[in-house]
Amino acid sequence: VIRSLELAGAETVVDQLVRNVQDQSVQQEVYCLVKKDLLGERLERDGYRVFAGGKKEGKDFSLYWKLFFRMLQGRYDLIHCHNENPVIYAVPPAKLLGLPVVLTLHGSGDYFGKNLAVLKPYFPFIEKIVAVSEKGAEKLISLRIPQSKVLTIHNGVSLPSFHGSESFPEELPSQESGIFVVGVVGNLTPVKNQIFLLKAFHE
Repeated sequence: VIRSLELAGAETVVDQLVRNVQDQSVQQEVYCLVKKDLLGERLERDGYRVFAGGKKEGKDFSLYWKLFFRMLQGRYDLIHCHNENPVIYAVPPAKLLGLPVVLTLHGSGDYFGKNLAVLKPYFPFIEKIVAVSEKGAEKLISLRIPQSKVLTIHNGVSLPSFHGSESFPEELPSQESGIFVVGVVGNLTPVKNQIFLLKAFHE
């Protein structure tokens, strides 16, 4: 369960999770609270099951029922929420159906820290909370969430997904020139800290 599947960081991770499960006995569905967006439509074209709740602005109480019936009809065994909004809407119906819930909080501790107050009432009903960095895990543990409930799993993507043409564009130096070229895939937002990356490579 995720807010939507636009082309962004957490959304790309969800896309890769769905595409790279090797166990054929595991069936997956993605439920977008708002809309499927670009990545969701691509997944659907490739044969994966993607649903959208059409969430309205503000609190949308109809989503509780939509998720409840989707979980029931899909005969789910596990609910995996990504970030805070899905927790608010997916945990109540999941618990009514006796389903375990796993939560992945994307970003650093500073980034999702402001949202943790909203999530605190739901933590007792979540089996595992995954942070994508040590800093994120430390933030969770500092809020007295049992360490046994917190896991750190670093983000990763399938590199072939980002392979384009084997030849460099003409404006870039060739590999034979000895010039080191760095490519970055990510949003140009402060939390991504691209300036820090530039400084690190400069040093």
